[in-house]
Amino acid sequence: MSGAGAGVSGLQDARRWRDRLERAWGLTLHDSVAPSRLHLPGFVGELEQGLGLIDFPEVTVEDRITFLEAAVAWQVRRALRAGRFDLAIRIQAFGAKRVMELHESQYGWRPVLLYGVPRPDRPPRLTS
Repeated sequence: MSGAGAGVSGLQDARRWRDRLERAWGLTLHDSVAPSRLHLPGFVGELEQGLGLIDFPEVTVEDRITFLEAAVAWQVRRALRAGRFDLAIRIQAFGAKRVMELHESQYGWRPVLLYGVPRPDRPPRLTS
């Protein structure tokens, strides 16, 4: 299946789960933002802006990493709530890469992360 086909399939799965939850819970789930308005550059911009807002000498690298982890978790939930599983994965991968960069700037080496980042020489595979 092509990357575009997998994305469409993922959206259909998200809609089915949403319909199932609405029936089971007896309520209507509303989107806070239209799924078509969610895009990676907007999320990345929010993360970088947040890091800029806490750019003070007393803020440690560990503080920045903690902020970034919390902000990425929140953004992943926003993407998932909108049914954008593809975007949630890309946000998680960006956050993990950014954490590695922050860690490397302080300690001179990158930690090995177990989630969210594909090998540098290979993009993530979409499975059906």
